Amino acid sequence: EVGATPRGRLLLRRDPRTARLVLVERGAEPLDEPALAEVRRRAAAGGPCVQRVLCLSEDRREVWYEALEGEPLPAAAATPRERDRLDAARARHPDLPLTHFARTEGGPVWLVAPLPGPLSSSGSA
Repeated sequence: EVGATPRGRLLLRRDPRTARLVLVERGAEPLDEPALAEVRRRAAAGGPCVQRVLCLSEDRREVWYEALEGEPLPAAAATPRERDRLDAARARHPDLPLTHFARTEGGPVWLVAPLPGPLSSSGSA
């Protein structure tokens, strides 16, 4: 478990089918229609400079995201070269709330997964 989100918990998990690490947001309740539409919009944007949405569980309680190395950084932390790449991706997706990115070997990637908040001391996912 790496943090809390407004919907529930954020977990880092190894997907047994692909042997890759994935970031999973597990909610207490299934996504409602507006939240589902938002996940679909984020999934459609995924690509080289935008974090990918990988999977939505059948019960709509889990959303799986591409796990990226590095800490989430605010857009203001981007170097001029990173800013050029991030701005180009943002221009293709002006309706997405892109505020943080990760530095990866392939370059900067906008984060669409919820940022982890502090874990509460009560309960677990």
